[in-house]
Amino acid sequence: MRVKGEGEVKKPKHNGAAPATAPHCCPNAACCYHSREAAVAACAGDARWYILFGRFWTESRGFIQRFRCKGCGRTCSTQTFSIDYWTRLTVSYRALLAELTSGSGLRRIAVRWGTPLRVVRNRTRRLARNCLVVMICAAIYCKEGNLQENLVFDGFESFTRSQYHPNNFTIIAGSDSQAIYGVTYTALRRKGAMTGAQKRHNAHINLLWRPPRSIEASVRGLFSDFVITTLCGAHRRGTLELHSDEHRSYPPALGSIPALARALDEGLLEHHCTSSRAARTRANPLFALNYIDRLLRARCAEHARETIYWPKEVNSAMERFAIFAVAYNFLTAHRAVDRADQSAESTHGEIAGFEASPEVCTALEELFTVRHVASHYPEAPEWAQEVWQRRYANPPVVDPKTGAKNERRATCEEVAQHLVA
Repeated sequence: MRVKGEGEVKKPKHNGAAPATAPHCCPNAACCYHSREAAVAACAGDARWYILFGRFWTESRGFIQRFRCKGCGRTCSTQTFSIDYWTRLTVSYRALLAELTSGSGLRRIAVRWGTPLRVVRNRTRRLARNCLVVMICAAIYCKEGNLQENLVFDGFESFTRSQYHPNNFTIIAGSDSQAIYGVTYTALRRKGAMTGAQKRHNAHINLLWRPPRSIEASVRGLFSDFVITTLCGAHRRGTLELHSDEHRSYPPALGSIPALARALDEGLLEHHCTSSRAARTRANPLFALNYIDRLLRARCAEHARETIYWPKEVNSAMERFAIFAVAYNFLTAHRAVDRADQSAESTHGEIAGFEASPEVCTALEELFTVRHVASHYPEAPEWAQEVWQRRYANPPVVDPKTGAKNERRATCEEVAQHLVA
């Protein structure tokens, strides 16, 4: 099947891993061979940690080989750790990535591909998990003391379901590379001028939904994940600069983290504030976040202003942000050039030093093929675990006339366990 949109994203410098012909590890989390390192070490010689255990036929993919673990007796197959685990219809994940980062909505992709909408949603979720693995590996690499630049953090405002439910994506990026390091989500209350009818409807919503008025807790949680990263960067560079706008929630959030508060007092960290009204040129210390905000509006359909696209579910919106982050960090040239082939240009992730990590390179090679599991990444930052486990609560759907909550539409979409495990 030829899919429109394929090839629109710059071809990655990694060739990509071939589909698995042998199991990566034992699927049993309690088994000694569940670790991929232990499984690889066990196969270093002539012996293997598994034995062949027959095969079965499927109409979609033919014969599938099964295996049995020698350690615990658990069985698995070549599909167990495939990104297409429990699927029948095969789609191009590379083409899906191109569509999602070129302004196409999910329903539009489904129409163009002649594919059910539920399939596009399902494959987007699978791709997002692999993108999260890339971001997790990059975060762990920086946590080991490899931060090479100052940091910029700021909020990106959008909304979920309706403009009565605004939100804030707090993003941390590199000041020189403009690479995205992490993101967290905060639901906010509606602000600004409203008509009488809008005030009444907003009052009905507030009776059922009371999100915080401030993003302080969200910023505190995000920087709690980056404490070791920022402190290691500060010791390596002498002084690490944190740039933000003049939002009043930022200083108390940083000061509430003891390790960062001490570093600020000792001069290892410096928090510089720049007015959000300053000219958004490259000389602006907040240029990295201004640049990311612009691309989010241009490349993510749900964040484009005054369109028929908007996010309906918080966790799905965060998953699509993870896809955008990987495409932006590793598949987009740091500076656009007027050439069709931009494969020779450095990416944001390369300038940030992410691709010096073997784990990041492996995750990029397996981006479109391997199914990852959460138990392999116990050091994942909390913001990534929130997205992986789909922990965010959705705002309610309230009838504007009666003020009653629509339970059917307000509930989160049920997701199969193998997509969050």
